[in-house]
Amino acid sequence: QPVTQVTGLTANGIYKFVWNINYGRCPAVPDTVVITRLQTPANANAGTDTVLPCGVSTLTLNGNDPGPLQNFAGGTVEWQIVQGNASIVSPFTASTAVNNLGPGNTRLSYHIQNGSCVSLPDEILITRFVSPAANAGSNVSLCGNSVTLSGNNPASVQAGATGVWTQVSGPSVAVFTNQTQYNATANGLQQGT
Repeated sequence: QPVTQVTGLTANGIYKFVWNINYGRCPAVPDTVVITRLQTPANANAGTDTVLPCGVSTLTLNGNDPGPLQNFAGGTVEWQIVQGNASIVSPFTASTAVNNLGPGNTRLSYHIQNGSCVSLPDEILITRFVSPAANAGSNVSLCGNSVTLSGNNPASVQAGATGVWTQVSGPSVAVFTNQTQYNATANGLQQGT
């Protein structure tokens, strides 16, 4: 039969099949087809989601290595940026550095490939917090005993950031209306430093 099904091919095996057509006294003119049975790659594992310490913008990625786990040569991997900003140093190696991570969330995808056989991708979420810069506003001179402070709004610096006013010096203890508000009022001020 010109079309037939062959089963039992082992992974990473190379098979050659010859097709002959005979016609009476004419010699057969064979043709050979090569079938390469690739091994399905391991499930990709990009590692665990990570929250970086403040000020850190680099991380070493450690995806699972396709070679030793699958016992095949020629397997490749690839890291891709799905969301956020970053620079992947060696996107075609299982273990690589990712630099210049932007603030917030960066999502990376990792997959393993053996020829045309590709694993389902696995993703890792990297969260980078940036220390927001506080701005307490301009210095003020006044005659009264209260002042509305004018710090920068933490939410405008970075989503989820919070602020708090604390007194570090002065001739009396100030009483804040709400010391976690950027525009809190400090009451009970006295003359002097």
